[in-house]
Amino acid sequence: MMVYKYGSDVNFLNTTSLTRSAFNQLLRRFSRFYYIPRHTTRGRPTKLKHHHQNFRVQQPSNADLQNAMYNGWLHTVLAQVSLHAR
Repeated sequence: MMVYKYGSDVNFLNTTSLTRSAFNQLLRRFSRFYYIPRHTTRGRPTKLKHHHQNFRVQQPSNADLQNAMYNGWLHTVLAQVSLHAR
C-alpha cells in the first residue's frame, strides 16, 4: 500500500513487476469477484465464539502419515550424515 501511494513508478515496477496502469487494470478485473467491507465499527472487538471449547482430535489422512514418516526418515538420515561428517 505504501509503494502504491507514495512510491515512484520505478519502485512500483520493481516491487510488483507491473506498471501502475497494468496493476490498475488487474485490480479492475478482479474487483468484480471480491467485496471488502469497510471497517467502520468502533469499540471493543467481538468475543471469540469457540473460546475454551474442546475439539475432537481427528485422525490424520494417509498423506499426512506419509509426510510424517518421510520427515522422520529425512531427519534421521540428515542427523546420521552430520554425525559422520564430524
